[in-house]
Amino acid sequence: MRAGPQQAGDLLAAVREQSARGRHLAAFFGSMYYAAARPAEVIGLRLSDCGLPRRGWGVLRLDETRPRSGSAWTDSGGAHESEGSSTGPQGRAPRPDSA
Repeated sequence: MRAGPQQAGDLLAAVREQSARGRHLAAFFGSMYYAAARPAEVIGLRLSDCGLPRRGWGVLRLDETRPRSGSAWTDSGGAHESEGSSTGPQGRAPRPDSA
């Protein structure tokens, strides 16, 4: 079952108020809900990937995914491995999503 817009808004507002990281987590979960993005795609987002107007819908460029592999399994020794998005072949324009 998927949350409707009112319920999602209420949930995000509650998350925002939970802790010092609430705003960060609300943005994370909000991106997943409104753009139907995977967690690894949201982790790969940078401010430069976001076209966010003051009002109305914006655009997120989901062109990188950062799945958590664990530091023992990555070439860099970091917890996340950087990859292109799985939404299309490499070299193709990234998938824009409404946000």
